[in-house]
Amino acid sequence: MRTARVALLVVSVMAALEPEDVLGDGSVLKTIVRAGAGGKPRPGQVARLKYALRLADDTLIEEDAARSITVGNEGDGLDLGVAEMRVGERSRLEVRFDRGFGEAGLGRRRVPPRATLFYDVELLAVADEAPSSNDPLALPASDGAQSVTVGGEAVAMEELGPIVINTDGTTARITNWPDMTPAEQEKTRRVIVARNAKRLAKLEAAREL
Repeated sequence: MRTARVALLVVSVMAALEPEDVLGDGSVLKTIVRAGAGGKPRPGQVARLKYALRLADDTLIEEDAARSITVGNEGDGLDLGVAEMRVGERSRLEVRFDRGFGEAGLGRRRVPPRATLFYDVELLAVADEAPSSNDPLALPASDGAQSVTVGGEAVAMEELGPIVINTDGTTARITNWPDMTPAEQEKTRRVIVARNAKRLAKLEAAREL
């Protein structure tokens, strides 16, 4: 009987070490290192993480990095993997290039084209609130000014909305930003942040060619 229990325990441990194919297409594989006792984050909730990022050759890209993400907002491998974690869980994520930095990679952080990413992630906490207003959500004004003059009146830079990076590297702002509701502004801001990051990565890769 004891032998059977030991065998069952070994099988359970081996099963826990088997990677979970998050999407079913092999693009995001999750292996639990330490199980968590909390619940999984719901889409729209803010997950607070601590993680390290390495490449297949063990090159360290980030170490002990802290980050908050809105689950379901990014759609990349880290976002998708975290959505399947529980609070307190630590897992390893293997992310295929198309769920990472894409065909171009990210030269400024030493990520080559079509790179597979390896995250060691710990899900620290989940909350319904958005990150603090002190967290950078968009690019700051290029000249550092806190206000500009529009129609003879001083207007705070924040009231003009986030800066948008165009595909050619130029910048712009959203013309109807003041007409949006706070909820629409927050959603739009997060979309712009994700889009800006991808466009900056492509521009950086193009400069290094």
